[in-house]
Amino acid sequence: MTLNVLFIPGLGGDAQMWTAVGKAMSPQLKLHYASVLKGKSVTQLARSILKDAPERFVVVGFSLGGWVAMAMANIAPERVLGLGLISTTDGTMSHQTIAAMKASQKQIIEQGLNSVVEQSLSHYFTQEDRHCDSIIDTYQAMMLRVGAEVCMAQYQVIIDFHGPMPFLSAISCPALVIRGEQDERIPLSISQDLCQAIPLSQYEVIDDSSHYVPLSQPQSVANCLNQWLSHL
Repeated sequence: MTLNVLFIPGLGGDAQMWTAVGKAMSPQLKLHYASVLKGKSVTQLARSILKDAPERFVVVGFSLGGWVAMAMANIAPERVLGLGLISTTDGTMSHQTIAAMKASQKQIIEQGLNSVVEQSLSHYFTQEDRHCDSIIDTYQAMMLRVGAEVCMAQYQVIIDFHGPMPFLSAISCPALVIRGEQDERIPLSISQDLCQAIPLSQYEVIDDSSHYVPLSQPQSVANCLNQWLSHL
C-alpha cells in the first residue's frame, strides 16, 4: 500500500516551501501539500486540514505547521501514522520570541510586510544561506505571496497559544524531530524536550543550517525523512 505523506508549511509559508524536499523524496510515497495556514487557533487549523487529508497518512509540519501536525495526531490518532516535526517546539515559546512577534505585527502595520521579511532573514537563515539568491528569493516571494493579513493572523495564533501541549505523552505514532544545528529561533533544549515528550520519537540535527531547513537544506531534510519513513 502506498504511504501518504502530508506536508504542512509554517508561518508565512505555502506549498512552495516543500518543492525541493518533495523532489528528493522516495518515489514510492504519495505526497500531499496543505495550503496556507488560515485560522484563529492551532486546533482550528488542524481540523481544517484534516477535512481534506487522506484517510491515513504521515504528517510533516514545519515550525507552526509542526504544532498543527501534533494537534492533528491528538484529534485523529487513528488517521495519523507518523509525525515529522521540523524546526518546531512542544508549544513552548520564549518571552523574547513572543515579544519579537508582537513587534513584527506592529512593523507590518507601520512599514509593510516586506520590511519584516527582510529583517527575518538573519533569524531564519545562516550567513551562507543569505548569499544564495535562489533560497532567499524563494523565501521572500513566498512570504509576500501569503500576504500581510495572513501573516498577521498567524503571528496571533502563536502569540495566543499557551504551551507546552498537554497531550504529547499520549501520542502513540512514531515521530521524527528535526532541527537545524544553528537554529536561533528554537533553543536546543526545547527541541530535546519535544523529543523526550513524545514516546516513540527520534532526533536528527542538520549541520550548518538554521531555522528554515526545508529551503536551505532540502536534500538533507528529505534524506532524514526517507530513512525514517522506510522503517514505518
